[in-house]
Amino acid sequence: MLNNCLLPESGLARISHLDQMTTLELTLNLPDSLAHEAKAAGLLTPEAIELMLKRELKRRAGEQLVESARALQAIEPRLTEAEIQAEVESAREERRARRSR
Repeated sequence: MLNNCLLPESGLARISHLDQMTTLELTLNLPDSLAHEAKAAGLLTPEAIELMLKRELKRRAGEQLVESARALQAIEPRLTEAEIQAEVESAREERRARRSR
């Protein structure tokens, strides 16, 4: 269901997606034994497939996060605690100076 509303000050329509669904028709070619077992386990229902897709997307996002963290750890040179603290203090001083203007 789409909920449209007009933003009067801008004249632009804002679209929010509430309970929006997309219908897809899937054709799977599975070995007979796997198809029968999956069907018997209730894994070929729209709800089960939706759950499997959500879990897989979450798993992949987690993998990507771990890969990104590893890439960040590999960046040289690493800052020492003292260097990090000095950067934090410098940023705070800059912020205070901007506020006092």
